[in-house]
Amino acid sequence: MLKKFENQIKTFQDRFGTDIIMAEQGSTAWLQCRLGVITSSEIGDAIAGLKTKTRNTYLCKLVAEVAAGMIEEINSKYMEWGKMHESAARATYEFKNNCVIDQTGLIFRDETFREGCSVDGFIRGQNKVAEVKCPYNTTNYIKFLLNDDVKKEWALQCQHQMRCTGADVVDIIQYDPRMMVSPLHVLTFERDQKTQEMFDELIPAFIQDMDTMLEMIGIKYGQQWERLAVKEKAGVA
Repeated sequence: MLKKFENQIKTFQDRFGTDIIMAEQGSTAWLQCRLGVITSSEIGDAIAGLKTKTRNTYLCKLVAEVAAGMIEEINSKYMEWGKMHESAARATYEFKNNCVIDQTGLIFRDETFREGCSVDGFIRGQNKVAEVKCPYNTTNYIKFLLNDDVKKEWALQCQHQMRCTGADVVDIIQYDPRMMVSPLHVLTFERDQKTQEMFDELIPAFIQDMDTMLEMIGIKYGQQWERLAVKEKAGVA
């Protein structure tokens, strides 16, 4: 899987003239790399019903990112909590499972660069990726721990991560350092063929609608990164 990422880096650099694909998760360059990309964290919006407000809003959001070259950065106490404890969650999982998690930047499904995911790591030597969740509220952790309570969007996120990376398994790792016992709980998702077939049907239609909107504006997909490359060469932030 990492070989796929390495190949994408070169193709992206050659095509768009920028190396933001190598950016660390959460950085400004990583946000720029996500411009206009259908991501696993929002895949539910892309496959919503054709006439729904949810789908149309997501279409407009991605078109705006391509057209303006800007992405809205969202910060909250919930996200900050997650960032603060993600490394500990990863280390605890590695120790418990006697494995190593390799981190990467944004992984694209293919070299059209239309779909991507930012997994929290690849399990070295296995066809498996890790998705870390550190809930701000311990009540939500207890729901996960005792009931395997997983949001629908998380399940879709895992399936789309498998679509993008080629992995057959995703481990959702929940971690709460406040717990005196059982601070880590893992739920494993395997590839679901019906969901993958649904992606095959609905995502190309979403991309086609997005390209139609971009054409109406007079811009092509990929120009969001070409513009960044020009700014980088000119020394403009």
